Amino acid sequence: MSKNSINLKILIIFILLLISGNLFCKHEYLKIHFIDVGEGDSILIQFPDKKNILIDTGNAITEIDVYNYLKKNNVEKIDHLIITHPHPDHFAGVFLIAKLFEVKKFYDNAQDIRENVEDNDFYRWYNDFFRKDSRYSNLKAGDIINFNNAKLEVLWPGELIYEDWNANSLVIMIKYGDFKVLLMGDANKLTESELIKKNINIKANILKAGHHGADDTGLKEFIKMVDPEVTIISVDKNNIRGYPSQDVVNNYIKYGSKIYSTYKNGTIIINAKKDGKYIINFKRF
Repeated sequence: MSKNSINLKILIIFILLLISGNLFCKHEYLKIHFIDVGEGDSILIQFPDKKNILIDTGNAITEIDVYNYLKKNNVEKIDHLIITHPHPDHFAGVFLIAKLFEVKKFYDNAQDIRENVEDNDFYRWYNDFFRKDSRYSNLKAGDIINFNNAKLEVLWPGELIYEDWNANSLVIMIKYGDFKVLLMGDANKLTESELIKKNINIKANILKAGHHGADDTGLKEFIKMVDPEVTIISVDKNNIRGYPSQDVVNNYIKYGSKIYSTYKNGTIIINAKKDGKYIINFKRF
């Protein structure tokens, strides 16, 4: 065998090893963006199978920020657009987002808004544009949306038993292997008590605090059950209602959770692997 043939074989073997090494080292990340929308919530979840979920859409002022952020992150299609509950700081951006992106499915919690539709144009438009669309359906406890190696589970509500709309907010658990993130929407202590009573496993690596960290959230038993390594609060600076409550923040810290908030840190981005490991980055518009 000639020297050139030997060198060629060595080169081919080296290239094959390099390619296989890259394949084995490749990590499939679940990426979660807690978008800084000021007053309100908006969360983009990008699954390893390239599916996109948008949970809430910010308020009427910051909807354009959500749009721009999605475009900057190369989002062309939204597979599932979920509104946790029909309060304007969570749903107001839906008109812009659903018109400018291809959206496959619409969801919310089916909160009764008939009285609001009668005397509030904003709710009438939401009802006509969102709920009457053929892509719309409601989510409830027990519903699961599956993705490759990941899934979205709805933990609450089953029935809408509270007059307080926040207490009826969708509570969603995202699971990707050993990594879990619990998204509380605007859920409050009433909801937390219901989750405690259900005695289900709500332990999660990351918690998106309910109701912007207000003083009607953060039961100590709930915090202990979730045992979050990181708690994220979506809230604007100098919130007119005084959110977040410092007492609630202190409770999370007391139980060992690291606190990040959109008004301090900007958009908070989690890159998570199936083994439960994750990294956190921050970005400002």
